[in-house]
This record gives sequence, structure tokens and C-alpha cells, in this order.
Amino acid sequence: MQASRILVIARLAWRNVTRQYARTATALAAVTLGVAAIVIAGGFVHDVYEQFGEAIIHSQYGHLQIYRKGYSAKGTQRPLDYLIDPRAPMMNRLKALHEVVSVLARLRFVGTANAGGADLPIVAEGVQPDLENRLGTFVHLVDGRLLQAGDRDAVIVGDGLAKALQLRPGMALTLNVVTREGALNSLEFMTVGIFRSHSKEFDARAIRLPIESAQDLLGTGGHNEIVIELRDTRATERTAAEAAAALASGGYEIRTWRDLADFYGKTIQLFDRQFGFLQALLLLLIALSVSSTINASTFERLPEFGTMIALGDTRRDVSQLIVTESVILGILGSALGTCAGSALALLISAVGIEMPPPPNTDIGYVARIQVVPIVLLTAAIVGSIAAALGGLAPALKMSRMAPVEALGRAL
Repeated sequence: MQASRILVIARLAWRNVTRQYARTATALAAVTLGVAAIVIAGGFVHDVYEQFGEAIIHSQYGHLQIYRKGYSAKGTQRPLDYLIDPRAPMMNRLKALHEVVSVLARLRFVGTANAGGADLPIVAEGVQPDLENRLGTFVHLVDGRLLQAGDRDAVIVGDGLAKALQLRPGMALTLNVVTREGALNSLEFMTVGIFRSHSKEFDARAIRLPIESAQDLLGTGGHNEIVIELRDTRATERTAAEAAAALASGGYEIRTWRDLADFYGKTIQLFDRQFGFLQALLLLLIALSVSSTINASTFERLPEFGTMIALGDTRRDVSQLIVTESVILGILGSALGTCAGSALALLISAVGIEMPPPPNTDIGYVARIQVVPIVLLTAAIVGSIAAALGGLAPALKMSRMAPVEALGRAL
């Protein structure tokens, strides 16, 4: 009996929604615009997350980095105390993991760079040029060229450091380091390129040179960082767990790019809070708009509701009718909003939005609006809940009104 009563109310609510064209259009417009705004904003935020993350991965950190235990805490001061033997079987184990595209060796060290009499502290990386160039798709070449296989005495320099030392491609650069035995060693290199990554801070001190040259400079044959590139960034955590299992007995530590990029985590937290506030604000605006529309409609239909109560319907039935109409409007508006938002997202993405450089970088980018299933679902839920909430106040008001007062509105 109760189920049939609910079905009757739902049918009546649907009939009322479809026959009140003007009020329905107004409420639907409010819900549709609000839901579409959430879809667009959410798609933009997710695009920022993805592009920022990929820039970090493909200009500096890779997806995973592996070191000897203790390197993260003390390796900056004494990087040569945490060397990894290039003949270690771990490299083959890592290459065998399902999502791994390439495994890169790096020799990271600190020292000073001298050009034209100026000395500046630097953080240098001995790298494998071919593998680094494939990984570093977000490294922007400002001048000159990248390192190539076969280079021995060539270096590329971060844009900030190049400006500080007034370096240009073709100029000599001397690197000074302290070897593991405590001796001072210096070698002269030729600057072949100037690059820019996602981070101004990194570019202000960064130098890259072939790993063999770095080993000659430091008097060692090993490396202290292993960088892993994956096919899919979404597989980062899973591959980190697989790598940990493969290297369980080797005394290594594994860090993901999220662990290394502290600034990324803080940026995500900031955007999440801003997007959450936007969702709450739009929910309130949709609820107020729907409530205003339903309120006006309820006032005009008071004689209708009074007649229903006089013929035997309860005030609860009338209140349920009003709320059901609001829910229907919310569902329809959410469906229209997600479709409209998705269409706009695809249209905007086809054109692209030129964005200025984010904080801590000099590189702008082209933003797009991603169509993200979880955002579509969230937007639809927010729109439906907001519309339902919008119908509560008119329903409550109607439940407290006497039938005689409602019928009197017809006179």
C-alpha cells in the first residue's frame, strides 16, 4: 500500500513538473548551470593536477627513485657514502617489473661551478643522456642542445645558474668537488646547452653531465640514485610496492615522485580546499534558487493543495509531493548539467587555455578541461541534493498551513 502511494505521488509530481513550463525551466536552468560549473571547475583542477605532476616527473624526479638506506636523510651532505654498484642484480629486477619503461642511473653530488671568475654552489647530476632525454619531455631547452651519447666533457646548465654565471653555449665551465677521500678535484667542461625545468629553485643550481664524466670527476665507478620511468603514472604506488618486494633484502629505500615533490602536495591541498568551497557555494546557490522557484510555485498552487487536503490527502502527502518535484528537478538538471559541462569541457579543451607560469616556475602551459567520471558523479550528486534541499522549506511551510487558509487563496 505504501509503495503504491509513493508511486502515485511520483507520477503526480512528474505531471506537475512537465506542465509548469516556466517554473520548471527556471529551476532546471539553475541546477544545470550549477552542475555544469562544477564539472568545468573540477575538470580544470584535475588537468592542473595531471600537468603539474607530469612536469615534475618528466623534468626532474621520474616516477620512482631508489637509493641506499639513509640517503634521503644524509645523502645531500655525503652523497658518495651511498653509492650503488652498477653491476648489482637489482637493476635487472627493476627492469623486469610490469609497468617499467626504463631504469636510469644517476650520480648526484654537490660542489661549486666557476665561470669567468665567479664561483657558485651547484647540485650536479651525472646522467645517461639517451635515457634522460627520453624521460625529460618537460625539460625545455632555452639555448644550445641537450647532452648526447658519446659526450664526455659537455654539460648542460639550469637557466637560473646560467644567468648568474653569465653562461652561454660554447663557454667553458669548471666544476670543483671534494672526492670521497677528501681531496679537491676540478675538471673543465664545455657548456653545450641551457635548460629550464618546472622548478626555478632547481634551475638556479642544476648542472647535468654524462655519468662517466661525473664518475671521473669524483673518482668513483658507482651511482647513488636509480630513477624509474613507468608507462602510466597511475601505477606509481603499485610499482613502488612491487619494487620494495623485489629489493626487500637489499637495504634500499624507495620514494615516489609525490614523496619527493613536497610543493606538489601542498598545491593539491590548496586546490582541493578551494574546489570544496566552490562545491559548497554552488550547492547553496542551487538550493536557494530552487527554493525560490518552488516557493513561488507553491504560493500559486495553494488552492490546489488545499483541495487535496480537503479531499482526504494528508499534509504529509502534500509535503512529499513538493519534495518529490524538487528531486525530479534536481535529477533532470543534474543530467542536463553533466551533459552540458562535458560538451563545454571538450570544446574548451579543443581550443586550450593559455595559462601564465605557475608559482616557482617560468614556464606557462596550455590548460584543458578534463571530463573526469568522479567529478561528473560528484556534480550530479551535489545538484540533486541541492534541489532536494531547496524543496524542504516550501514543503515545511505547506505542512503547517491550515486547509481553510489554503482554500481561501482561491477567492
